[in-house]
Amino acid sequence: MSEPLAYLDIYTEDDYYNLPESVHAELLNGTFYYHAVPSRMHQ
Repeated sequence: MSEPLAYLDIYTEDDYYNLPESVHAELLNGTFYYHAVPSRMHQ
């Protein structure tokens, strides 16, 4: 009995441009990588 493959979401450039401005993310090879907003202390 084989196990089912994990479902992977592949995102596109359109998905990236439809993100809200408050979301800080990169799109690499169809995957979003989210970034924390720098704190005042960090800047």
